[in-house]
Amino acid sequence: MKTHRFFLLLAFGLIINSCGQDESVRPLPEVDHKDLSNLHGFNLLEKFTSSWFCGPYEEKDFQMISEYGFNFVRLPMDYRCITEDGAWDQLREDAMQDIDQAIKWGEKYGIHVCINLHHAPGYCINTRNYYSVDSSLWTGEAAQDAFVSMWRQMADRYKRISNDNVSFNLLNEPARTTEDVYVSIAIRAIEAIREEDPDRLIMSDGWNVGREPIVDLVAYDVVQMFRGYWPMNLTHYGADWINNTFGPMPEWPSNQYLGQYIVGPDGAPFVLRHKFEKETNVVLEILRAYGNPDLVVRADGREIFRRKFNPGSDQTVENYYDADQQKYEGVYLSKVEFNVPAGTRELTMRAVTGDWITYGKVSVYLNGEESEPINIIPGNIWGGGPVPVELTDGGFVAVDHPDVDWDSVYRADHLDPWIAFKEKYDIGIMVGEWGVYQMAPHDVTLAWMKDMLAAWEEHDLGWAMWNFRGSFGLADSDRPWAEYENLDGVEVDTAMLRILQEAVAQ
Repeated sequence: MKTHRFFLLLAFGLIINSCGQDESVRPLPEVDHKDLSNLHGFNLLEKFTSSWFCGPYEEKDFQMISEYGFNFVRLPMDYRCITEDGAWDQLREDAMQDIDQAIKWGEKYGIHVCINLHHAPGYCINTRNYYSVDSSLWTGEAAQDAFVSMWRQMADRYKRISNDNVSFNLLNEPARTTEDVYVSIAIRAIEAIREEDPDRLIMSDGWNVGREPIVDLVAYDVVQMFRGYWPMNLTHYGADWINNTFGPMPEWPSNQYLGQYIVGPDGAPFVLRHKFEKETNVVLEILRAYGNPDLVVRADGREIFRRKFNPGSDQTVENYYDADQQKYEGVYLSKVEFNVPAGTRELTMRAVTGDWITYGKVSVYLNGEESEPINIIPGNIWGGGPVPVELTDGGFVAVDHPDVDWDSVYRADHLDPWIAFKEKYDIGIMVGEWGVYQMAPHDVTLAWMKDMLAAWEEHDLGWAMWNFRGSFGLADSDRPWAEYENLDGVEVDTAMLRILQEAVAQ
């Protein structure tokens, strides 16, 4: 199902210019809720956020995606782009006609179209302080009713269109509540969809920002999507919205067992082991703090430094209010420093109260403050919790995992749970979003992509890159180190295109 005639040409380095090609109807991919391995493509962002752009989709995108050998698009949408102003559940006909047109282009060019609510009434992963408790999707009856109503209307509108052409992806990256709350709301939407269109293919992003499969949705034959942003210090290097700008440029492969979180009293501390021959200056770069944590640093068990963080009242770059937990998250982008007494053999850092702190780098000045420090850089933003770190000559090593490679870490901590879920329940899964932000070195980006694609191919996983055109994408991405070719008025990263095409042709 994966191999098309033109893949063979592309494998030899021929890049097809979509302009002027045969526009005859190509077959839609056959979509099976137990197997999504033949779906490969991109996210299209024309209705991604009302604060940016709510325009129509472009036929050229569908044409190019198809000509390059891909067959899937996901349409992440802001509900405000498709509803009447101030009326959450009243779909605007002009906006819906844009989606109708995208579906028709999907049929024309052999592309499956997945409709997604990225920003739903009362919830979006990108905003924390936008909603009050009453208007939250997790707690507000009006938001929940609107969410269900929107999906019911979508189901009624597209019920005569095949699953090969259209699927529904309920909500982007559910989080910030309990899994049970999300599941209960998802089931309401699923039942509303199935009342109108009993056989519609429905997808759910995994729980906890797409990280964890949801067993309770298996009974509803709902396929699931997870995320391919790992490690985030690479995939989101330079991304200002997560403030991932500390430290040197990422490398690949790199030490992936060291997490970025300094956690609260119920978690393990950050441990640094070294025989400090003399008093040594240490600088800790603080990124974020959540829930009023007290950071305490101890040298061989004796407290040597303490600082209280009060997001919402401290001087911060930005604050977010989590209405569900009634806590603030503060963006600090600042440094704290302390001196480690001579003779110390073990340094620990812990949030003794509150929730957590994230750091960008720990700089240890073993040879004095005028010398080059040893910089301890976390290898993974999400997950990969604290492990003991030992300083070496000119570097550091994760004590419990000195020889670990990226593949074993990725599989154990991220991929294996999804594969086990897929095999146990015989349900389809795919990578709904993945990619690398434009600021990462291009050779690092391409090397990472090859490894991720190989891991997913091994388990027959479909995928949708974020995005087609834009800062994570294949085209018009403005990557400083990439070489582009102008195809149909679009600047295409040809090296990246070949890697993607070779992966699909396997």
